[in-house]
Amino acid sequence: MTNQDLFHYRPFSVCDSHFHLSAPQTVDDSVKIFSAIMEYFNYDRAALMCYLQDVKENFYADNVKSLFIKDVMNKADPDRKVYACGAFLHYMDKRDTAESYLNQIKRMYALGFDGIKCLEGKPAVRKMIGRRLDDPVFDQAFAFAEEKGMPVTYHVGDPPSFWNIHQITEAEIRRGWFCDETFPTLAQLREEAEGILRKFPKLPVVLAHFYFLAHDPEACVKLMETYPNVMLDLTPGGVMFAEFSKRPEDWRLFFRKYAHRIFYGTDTYNTYLCEKPEDYGKTYTQHRINLVRRALEYSEPFDDPDYGTITPLHLEDDLLTKIYRENFIRLYGDPRDVSDNESADYAAELLSLYESGLLTNGDDRRDALDKENLRRIYSYFLSSDMVTN
Repeated sequence: MTNQDLFHYRPFSVCDSHFHLSAPQTVDDSVKIFSAIMEYFNYDRAALMCYLQDVKENFYADNVKSLFIKDVMNKADPDRKVYACGAFLHYMDKRDTAESYLNQIKRMYALGFDGIKCLEGKPAVRKMIGRRLDDPVFDQAFAFAEEKGMPVTYHVGDPPSFWNIHQITEAEIRRGWFCDETFPTLAQLREEAEGILRKFPKLPVVLAHFYFLAHDPEACVKLMETYPNVMLDLTPGGVMFAEFSKRPEDWRLFFRKYAHRIFYGTDTYNTYLCEKPEDYGKTYTQHRINLVRRALEYSEPFDDPDYGTITPLHLEDDLLTKIYRENFIRLYGDPRDVSDNESADYAAELLSLYESGLLTNGDDRRDALDKENLRRIYSYFLSSDMVTN
């Protein structure tokens, strides 16, 4: 029994625009996990969103890991298509130049990435980097992405509660998400992000998590009308759907007008949901996925354990088809081919940096796992390249 059978969703094949792979797994296990998830949740396409540096952790091998997962899964099952969106590396010193970022994105394109994922707009990451999101140092890289039509999925901001010590939870504070006066404000982050949109009006930009504007449909309308290249994804925080519930009629009108620019996404990670896929209904990951689908499809209010009573949008089939599938395919097309030779070189380069101690995640176990993964990836792409040639 699949998730669709269990919860009686409408019978759509779904494209998930927002997977992550930063959980500590071998790349072979990640392939098994994502394959099981796509089967159980009736996904026929999914995009891996990389990030190399987060608030308290680094994931330096994730770009090349995503290329391995994409290549293996696409060759194993041509009916399901996996995409990879790479991330920039920031050195936080004089090496961070316009030429460096341009070279990085050119390399991503040569490797076979389908798009770019930017976590730089998350407040703590933006603070760590110490540059405006629209700093001219990024202009050449974004101009290249615009020229090539590479979609950019950008995380900008966080829930407004993260700037309020009386509203943020203790768990969120422990994760480093509280924004005191040393952090950029939410308004500043949006102003910087919209600086990018003004500079590059043909750059396809998906603003993750609905740009944290689910409390303000009027601001969302203004955003969509001002920047025709902007799209939004529905990846939880689930508070988004609680906010939609406060003004469901206004949001239904918004979805009807802009359904062609809204993407289904879930922030699903490469974690074992449980030992047997048929037991996935007992897990938090399925709760998050089902929150999105229930909020879009159901007709009657339902209770959510984290966000209270949700009034669903009960969208029409033609809108759901766009959100679940058509928008994704129109934006990405088919996955780009992964370059075996370039990917083998990339894995070898990273492995050398890890083994010399010049690159570390700050965690010995994570470093050891990355080295194991990089050896596996190097061997795989080297063998693939030999077969190809």
